[in-house]
Amino acid sequence: MTDISIDVINDGEYVVNAFSSRFNKGYLSATSDSDSYCRSVMSAIQEHNGNTTNITNDITVELVDKCMQRLHDGKAAGPDDLSSKNLKYAHPLVVVQLCSLFHIMVTHSLLTENFTNDIIILLLKDKTSTVNSPDNYHAITLIPVILKLFELCL
Repeated sequence: MTDISIDVINDGEYVVNAFSSRFNKGYLSATSDSDSYCRSVMSAIQEHNGNTTNITNDITVELVDKCMQRLHDGKAAGPDDLSSKNLKYAHPLVVVQLCSLFHIMVTHSLLTENFTNDIIILLLKDKTSTVNSPDNYHAITLIPVILKLFELCL
């Protein structure tokens, strides 16, 4: 891999700070959007026919299985090292266990700490352009596949 320099400065700390300042605004915006999204999901759950029992009844083994099959193959694994294929080809008992997990999450209005972990990766936009510009990169976020499945079920 080639060394990256920003403003002709090849100091690692300077490069990290340049990338950090470039993507910090987007990260803070995404964090704010994520917090807002979580609040709206929890609000929707609480307002669903007046209590969480009704939405828990809507999350069935059949729904979880159907949503599991809708997960896209070929996506990178998240911080849990699980991919959609791990879920799709798992024993059918896994669907039952995930359904129970989702019921608990909705009933108690919480996510486990592992579900809030993500990995942010910077990808080069144009390989023929300069690698020394933070503007030539875009960020993707890898999240746990079980959280993706939970979102599909909701």
